[in-house]
Amino acid sequence: ENVWVATAAGVFVKKNNDKNWLSAIPETDQGPSYSVEVDTESTVWISNWKSVYRFKDNKLESLPGTEAPVSALCSSPQGVYAVGPKGIWLYSTNGFEKKNYPIARSIRDVITDDTNGVWLASDVGLYHATPEKTSHYYKPDTLISAYVRGVAFDTEKKLWAGGLGGVTILQEAVKVKILNQESGIPSNIVNCIKRAPDGVMWVGTDMGVVRYLPDGSHSLRFSRRWLLNDKVNDIAFDTRGNAWVATAGGVSAIKHKEMTLATKEKYFYDV
Repeated sequence: ENVWVATAAGVFVKKNNDKNWLSAIPETDQGPSYSVEVDTESTVWISNWKSVYRFKDNKLESLPGTEAPVSALCSSPQGVYAVGPKGIWLYSTNGFEKKNYPIARSIRDVITDDTNGVWLASDVGLYHATPEKTSHYYKPDTLISAYVRGVAFDTEKKLWAGGLGGVTILQEAVKVKILNQESGIPSNIVNCIKRAPDGVMWVGTDMGVVRYLPDGSHSLRFSRRWLLNDKVNDIAFDTRGNAWVATAGGVSAIKHKEMTLATKEKYFYDV
């Protein structure tokens, strides 16, 4: 339940039940940082302006084999992907291996397809890269706009691609639905999409975060009641299903808490 955050000033970690953020890497290596990923073995992977780091068994090490900066990391059945303006690499037992995938330099997000490839969000559309071929999706009949910042799968394995204009939902690379301001998204700029452990899809925008439930309903979380700042950059979930929301003003935690009506009344009167 430790929380890791990548910021313009470096990478920091807040340990469970601690209110302080601690520097996660040596001060000499701190600086603009872009991604933090946790794999299935609870190993933490970090990318910044200088290198890719691995935190395993309470030991931090810088891993050679990529060309900085690395803007996005992704844990997959094959290993950990590292993607940046200078290419894409896959880390396995033999270290990093560069993949000859023809993709854009402006990669904003990457997720595994759970088989042998990855989906990548970029400023010029979506890419699906596999060892066999790389497909590029950018035309209006597939996406609301080619400017894509976040991707995630829902519980039905439909791909949600968010960016300028809202969210495009794809099934087998075919557009099946669009979510925009008429569908509950408060801003035409979507920065990230994440699926919670309970299957709810969280969409982070410049004006708060929208939660889309499997039954089709949605709810908006915004303002200082929920967030330090309405511009949501990223979302992560801990083992209890609590949401940790990275905003332009800091990190907000939206937690599950059982309360009676009397306890709830007292809580809000205290606030």
